[in-house]
Amino acid sequence: MRKIIPLLSVCALIIFALAFAAHNGQAQNHLTGVINHFTDGDSFIIHGRKVRLWGIDAPEYYQNCRDATGKAYPCGKQARQFFENLAVSRAVSCDIMPAAKRESRIVAKCSLGEADLGSEIVSAGHAIDYTYFSDGFYKSEESAAKSAQKGIWKGTFTEPYQWRKQNKR
Repeated sequence: MRKIIPLLSVCALIIFALAFAAHNGQAQNHLTGVINHFTDGDSFIIHGRKVRLWGIDAPEYYQNCRDATGKAYPCGKQARQFFENLAVSRAVSCDIMPAAKRESRIVAKCSLGEADLGSEIVSAGHAIDYTYFSDGFYKSEESAAKSAQKGIWKGTFTEPYQWRKQNKR
């Protein structure tokens, strides 16, 4: 009996450690909560962590686009406002995805309930399918927004990744 009690204690500690490790592993792959700050149309801060939405590319906050008449307008600010209106004060649920080599932020596929945030933003014409990373995951939403001339598709714009290359800070 004396040998069984220490053995049971060790087994209990091992089981506790494994359960903690499994829970901790889930926490590293998933992120939930209310967004603290919207950076632009595809980036935000939650629990002090910077996150970029996977698979989409929205105009940068200071990026301008041109409407159908050729007049410049702040499409980056509009993209962020759309994202903020969509998700402010609501709990988001994010699955962490692999990030690009030089990406310092978390890259995640996020949803509000059943609604995929990337799909909502691209469908409204405030971002494009970032095919380099998404392999066309949001292509049908992009095509529909383009056909309906929604958001950035109502005129002309520089693709956000190209605009970033041209406007390095």
